[in-house]
Amino acid sequence: MPGERVGSVRPTQLLSTYGVGATVDLPQVSVMVMGLDDWPVAQMEDIREDRLLHVVRHVLGPQVRQMKAAPLSEDDGLLGRRFGAAPGDGVPVAAFPRWLVCTHCRLLAPIASTLFEFKGDAYRAERSRFVHTNCVRPGTMRPEAIPARFLVACEHGHIDDFPWHQYLHGEGIECPGPLELRDVGASGEAIDIRLKCRACEKTRPMALAFSDEGRQKLPRCRGWHPHLRVAPAEACGEEVRPMLLGATNQWFSKIYSALSIPVSVDPLEQMVSQDLTSLFHGVESAREAGLARRGQSRYEPFTDAQIWAAIDKLRNEDSADSVSPHELKLPEWRLFSRPDPAKNNRDLKLRVVEPPA
Repeated sequence: MPGERVGSVRPTQLLSTYGVGATVDLPQVSVMVMGLDDWPVAQMEDIREDRLLHVVRHVLGPQVRQMKAAPLSEDDGLLGRRFGAAPGDGVPVAAFPRWLVCTHCRLLAPIASTLFEFKGDAYRAERSRFVHTNCVRPGTMRPEAIPARFLVACEHGHIDDFPWHQYLHGEGIECPGPLELRDVGASGEAIDIRLKCRACEKTRPMALAFSDEGRQKLPRCRGWHPHLRVAPAEACGEEVRPMLLGATNQWFSKIYSALSIPVSVDPLEQMVSQDLTSLFHGVESAREAGLARRGQSRYEPFTDAQIWAAIDKLRNEDSADSVSPHELKLPEWRLFSRPDPAKNNRDLKLRVVEPPA
């Protein structure tokens, strides 16, 4: 599928609500944020915060080398840039769930069936949508196709499309007939939705899938992570549970935060620390440090060798051992409880005041 802008989310939402592997329910389509292997790393700004990086390494392992900010679109700063892995700005996403329902004839089919066509709007991304190509409502354009709002997930974190054919016909029964999803009530809840096969005319209410008896009839988990495009399915076989798209228990974030505080009384190290991932990015010698600092008046009192020594020292500290999450706030507490004016810099200044009466 060609690269298209499909909507927008704020950077903070990528941390708290719509991180990697989460579904984003946009106005007309539903997408899943893809794994980091698909992200445009070259467009992502480095984030240097050693304490936070060490905590991440403690949680995820030493393979984490650096932290980066989410990529922003160059034109308007929006995220959620594209389907697929074609080059483009923003965060890569893919359509999920992969089963859609025609809003007119109620046909239920996967995107891979080629019955649905994606229509991207280059000027109004929120209007991007799927349409049912073989269905024409009298007097109007081709009707839209919306996501089928049922999924399955297991306790190991795997998530998958709802097994529509197996749920309706049972395991081992092959019926090629097309499916449809009908609302038989006004509530829109599972109790008012019925799944039907147009070939054998077998029907089943969707509410049954949420009962103990219905869950036992669902096929076992396939071990699928849809956001990991190249990763094979994992061996699982756990019992799956049906879920509704957008349910609050579908994705949980684990957030660690830290204040960027000065850790050195040396003014040169303070300046270099702030410029390490920008001005001095890729510098590998005193000569390169001298070239990088040209035109920067604040570095005039220092020699190239001094600047390179500070760069080398800070990079070595960056590879230090991991720090457990409960140690993350200790340096902040020490700084605020015993402020040192020598550590003040352009981003953080502390001063001691008497407590109010």
